[in-house]
Amino acid sequence: MSLTPFFAEGGWLLSAVAEDTTNAYDDGRCLGSILAVCGHDGAVARSERLEGDPKVEGIAMDESGVLWLTTDADDARVASELRCVRWQPRD
Repeated sequence: MSLTPFFAEGGWLLSAVAEDTTNAYDDGRCLGSILAVCGHDGAVARSERLEGDPKVEGIAMDESGVLWLTTDADDARVASELRCVRWQPRD
């Protein structure tokens, strides 16, 4: 599955993270994270869980189709990461 048709037709890519917390304001341990491709209508066309469940805070795609993810562990002792992902959603 190529991502190009989704973007050419107004689609978009998102990341989502589930945190173990009792409210929407306090951070918690990351329980899971996904990447998803949505069509122009907002419907999720494909989604896949990210290995290692990183807490993704930012996402970008370069001109060659490589995804760049920034992470934040919510711990001052742990450096944020820039991850390079060559991701193609499975058909």
